[in-house]
Amino acid sequence: MSNESDSILAELLALLAEGRKIEAIKRYREVTGAGLAAAKETVEALERGEPLPTKEPVDSAFENEIVLLLQGGKKIGAIKLYRERTGVGLKEAKDAVEALERGEPLPTREAVDSTMEAEIVRLLEGGKKIEAIKVYRERTGIGLKEAKDAVEAVTAQRGLPSRAGCLGAVLLLMAVSVAAMALGGEKVRQHVPTAISSSPQPTLADALAVIKSKRFVDLTHAFEPGIPHWPGFPDEKRETLYWYDGGNGSMGKGFFAQQFTHVGQWGTHCDPPAHFVKGKRTIDQIDPKEMILALVVIDVHEKVAKNPDYTISMDDVQDWERRHGSIPEGAFVAMRTDWSKRWPDAKAMRNEGAKGVAHYPG
Repeated sequence: MSNESDSILAELLALLAEGRKIEAIKRYREVTGAGLAAAKETVEALERGEPLPTKEPVDSAFENEIVLLLQGGKKIGAIKLYRERTGVGLKEAKDAVEALERGEPLPTREAVDSTMEAEIVRLLEGGKKIEAIKVYRERTGIGLKEAKDAVEAVTAQRGLPSRAGCLGAVLLLMAVSVAAMALGGEKVRQHVPTAISSSPQPTLADALAVIKSKRFVDLTHAFEPGIPHWPGFPDEKRETLYWYDGGNGSMGKGFFAQQFTHVGQWGTHCDPPAHFVKGKRTIDQIDPKEMILALVVIDVHEKVAKNPDYTISMDDVQDWERRHGSIPEGAFVAMRTDWSKRWPDAKAMRNEGAKGVAHYPG
């Protein structure tokens, strides 16, 4: 076994020893280009004490996978696989697969790097830095801040104007910083740019496997007539339009269907910028990706217990950062007050004083 194989084996065994099987599978895919199933089988073989398999060069094995898909009439599947393994765009993947159909070899990974580099350089030279960052995100699957940092880091390293830059022979990948802070949770893990050479990116199946392995917490309240709400809004109304049997549905029978009438800001909801500022974005104009955020919970419930009018301060934020590290850019920062324990008692939620003034945190 080569020194490189020894190093990979040691790294995988260390991850398995720490119970990080999914990360071991991901790491094996990164260094070998293997598919999810093959990487999973290899890691599970290591768990059983079997040695790492000896494989033909990755590029050759990858090309054979593409050829098999083409021979099976699965050209779209071949293009999809090529995109997953290389991180290139749809057009580049289509061109590469069609070149293989003509008997030409697949582009080398170095050529793939150069293609992405050329596109990003072209955008930067045209003053389209935002587009360059967008392309980098699409090709690598990383977050906005990480892509921006990567582009700007190389720009600074090369001494280029800030409006334009160049990704050199070595591309930078910022590992996604996860800051899901449960109540009293673990410290935010800080990641720094790491040199890569177009390593295969995790697939949606990989992401789903990781997400499904975690604990889910539903922070929403069920809505119904009579729940606590701003007194300036009317209460919810419900009507049964159809019921299984006759006589109970206002419009007919055969199935169950209800009509709900309530304001947009009802129950657990998201207020878009347009809720308060004319001309700003409405909820339908917010990209779903903007709603998937790192979560930071600042716990002030003990202070709220002493002062129901408590308002979060920069001291609270700085105290959190002293204990957990800097809050990631773009994170969703939530305040824990435990006021939700009063739900659905509207009177307790409003908490009026002797003068009829409501007292609650915010």
